[in-house]
Amino acid sequence: MLKSFNPTTPQIERILIAGILWGLIEIFISKFLKIFQPALFSVLLPFVVSFYIIIVKRLIPLAGSVFYMGILAAVLKFFYTGMEVHGPFWAIIIEALCAEFIFVVLGLKIVADILVGVVLELFSAFYPLMSKGMLCNSIHLIKFKRWLATVTSVSVDSIPRETVISLYLSFHLFFGFLAGILAFMLFKILKKIKKSG
Repeated sequence: MLKSFNPTTPQIERILIAGILWGLIEIFISKFLKIFQPALFSVLLPFVVSFYIIIVKRLIPLAGSVFYMGILAAVLKFFYTGMEVHGPFWAIIIEALCAEFIFVVLGLKIVADILVGVVLELFSAFYPLMSKGMLCNSIHLIKFKRWLATVTSVSVDSIPRETVISLYLSFHLFFGFLAGILAFMLFKILKKIKKSG
């Protein structure tokens, strides 16, 4: 059950720290993923972000906490990217609004956790279409197609576009579902440890 947004001083501090950490994830983890696995960047970053959001929401179960965290993260990204209000800034705000809306409507349940993961993953998948009016020619999809060709040892041109898009969306859905399940399970383990301690 979510509590109304009337935070105590420790909760305000937690929201500030969590928002700053989210911003650092967006800046540094995204940088690492672009180097480590650029083909799956648009799948792995929302996986990390949604996993993080779900855990933090359980630790700060206030209506609005994710949204305020998102504002802080977006501001950090704003300063890091040269003080321009562009795609990444708005993407974080939209992610925060979507996650907050789901938690407010469904509460702190496993269904909400999974839905947050899936929605953030699908937002990442369709973001090129929303922001630039393209999906099939987005850099993420092109890199994903090249990765598929490498993994399956076939030529890039021999993979049908429909197959690439289907697998691309399937990966997003799977990792969104996985983020929700893993975050829920981790929080359950943390609660047991806290009770036994």
